[in-house]
Amino acid sequence: MKRKPALPSLLTRAGCCLLITLGLTLAAPTASLAEQTEQGTGLAYGKNHAYFLTAPEGWILDTECGASQRLYAVFYPKDSDWNGPVAMYSNAAPRDGRTITEAIQKDIDHMQGRSADIKVTDGGTTKTADGKMASLRYFTGDNFGNYEAVGYVPEDKVVVNIVLTARNKAAFEESLQPFRKLVASYRFVTDNPKIEDLPRLVREEKERTEKLQPEAKKSDKEEPEAPAPENKDDESDE
Repeated sequence: MKRKPALPSLLTRAGCCLLITLGLTLAAPTASLAEQTEQGTGLAYGKNHAYFLTAPEGWILDTECGASQRLYAVFYPKDSDWNGPVAMYSNAAPRDGRTITEAIQKDIDHMQGRSADIKVTDGGTTKTADGKMASLRYFTGDNFGNYEAVGYVPEDKVVVNIVLTARNKAAFEESLQPFRKLVASYRFVTDNPKIEDLPRLVREEKERTEKLQPEAKKSDKEEPEAPAPENKDDESDE
């Protein structure tokens, strides 16, 4: 059964291309070079945006399966696929001078116009890898019976959307922590991506993460990982 996310407006936004940081090779999202990488890190880029995301533990980054819907940053559990019970994806929309609250409300108004019974819940905030606060919203009751969560990250020229979509409540609730980890991995690079600079950005990210890995392993040995907290702090307009 083909996946039909509850948020159709998110599927028609500024398209992203994707580069995978895998060794020193770069893989473009074409049929011949598409990649499925467990816990992979990718550089999503398009008009006025370029940012990194890393798949949570046990999840796959796939650059091919969502291409027909202009989604090149797709994530799903390693024993599943894009059409399985749960998946995540990311893209970006022009900010057009809106505050983050106004941008979120525009989405809500559009979705409620298509699914009158859709309900919206404030999911709090999650801090990204570059220190921003992503505003989370949960959506239920759409025409397809989906459960969805969206992390909205405001940048100067775009609002980046990181989306969790699930076919049932159980899959949704089980995936909220991986969703928050995906949001937390977000790191914006530039609002003026130039094709010739992308290989350098990928190499620099690879070097940065390699330096962090020994520290992360040391920290893991010192204390067990705690569950991601539910941060209910009030958000402020950007």
